[in-house]
Amino acid sequence: MLSSSEVDLLEEFLSQNKDLVDIEFNNTENDNGILKYINNSVLMKEYEDFQIYKSAKVSDSMYDTFIIIVGVAYSITRGKYPAKYSETQIIGIKKLNRNYGHIFIKPETFEDKISELFVKSEIDFADYPKFSFRYFCVTDNEVKAKLFATPERLKRIENQNEIIIEVNEDVLISKFSRIITYVDCNSMIEFIKNI
Repeated sequence: MLSSSEVDLLEEFLSQNKDLVDIEFNNTENDNGILKYINNSVLMKEYEDFQIYKSAKVSDSMYDTFIIIVGVAYSITRGKYPAKYSETQIIGIKKLNRNYGHIFIKPETFEDKISELFVKSEIDFADYPKFSFRYFCVTDNEVKAKLFATPERLKRIENQNEIIIEVNEDVLISKFSRIITYVDCNSMIEFIKNI
């Protein structure tokens, strides 16, 4: 459940962004199959549960573009005292102009760098060393992934603060792995409109 400060944040955010049109995804006419992609995404598999609080369509985008505020629940079982957590996050969804296969992009961790020494699984972009250093990119089809990775898109991703992206055929889903903030809401709208 949203706290009163989170409700205030969402109301302020939605009232100040005239590009957003409130919609409900419980209506299949508004859904456009988007809920299926969210439910099947790798991004959401790590959560035990998620609940949609608010959904809005970005009105000035050429392709179907949505901003969704969700509550997620997850457990951390490592350590002496396992714990259950919940938080509110923002997700951006955009229908793309073509099928790019399956691509997963996340901030690269130390563990990712170590595993790359033994098994090469990541795509690096030689012309974009900053992107390749900061982000870990894997795909099921390297040719399609390189079509997706235009210079403009790679620069937009580079400019984000630790965004996670999944492309599943012609649908892009993006999120930040942290509790929602006003700045992140604005960043997500700009990112998802222009990616």
